[in-house]
Amino acid sequence: RDFAMLKLANFLKLPSSTKIELKEPELIPSFKVDESIALAQAEQNSQRTVAFKRNLLEANMNVQAAKRNTRFQANLNATYGLTNSGAVLQPLYVSPQPQQSVQFTFQVPIINWGKNKASVQTAIANRDLTETQVEQDRQNFVQEILLIAKQTEMYRIKLLIAMKADTIAQKRFSITMSRYLIGKVTITDLNIANQDKISANSNYVSALRNFWMNYFDLRRKTLYDFEKNEVINYHK
Repeated sequence: RDFAMLKLANFLKLPSSTKIELKEPELIPSFKVDESIALAQAEQNSQRTVAFKRNLLEANMNVQAAKRNTRFQANLNATYGLTNSGAVLQPLYVSPQPQQSVQFTFQVPIINWGKNKASVQTAIANRDLTETQVEQDRQNFVQEILLIAKQTEMYRIKLLIAMKADTIAQKRFSITMSRYLIGKVTITDLNIANQDKISANSNYVSALRNFWMNYFDLRRKTLYDFEKNEVINYHK
């Protein structure tokens, strides 16, 4: 417990000597998680959706680039120079126009042994593979969001039930204790009521943990606050 509290203080950027008192929440969230809203917000706000679009765009661009490389290409180079001759160096740079020369080089590829065609086919195959992978990843993403949304609502209902059971167990123990003090029940009855109280409270705390962890996982993946019905904006 002490180590867990120390980790919590470090996470909250508090001094290690800080005493933290944990309290169970008095109110249970009443909002419901709509699966269609969760999916729509995830598709709109998630970086994974952006990655899907980017991968498809890059694959199509690679195909277009490969096709452009198959077009006829020729290189024309021109070289212009001035020449002169003389017994002395300095006059060579004076009026050399009568000895002008121009050279043209024209390069045309004759055959590339199907290299360009193979490049296009490879780019198309890679694009098809990318499309298949993106579609599979998108389906997995959709299923993941829908599952988390469904689990969040399920955990919320379980939390309400656990809270009610905890309240009943606490009252039952209190009544049993009062009856034990006046000799109406045995110590065995009191122990049973106490064990039921401990078990019910443990189940309630576990239900709290499951709900909030699942809910904040959904918030992180959708960037949406279902309690306030608004997009989450993080400011630096």
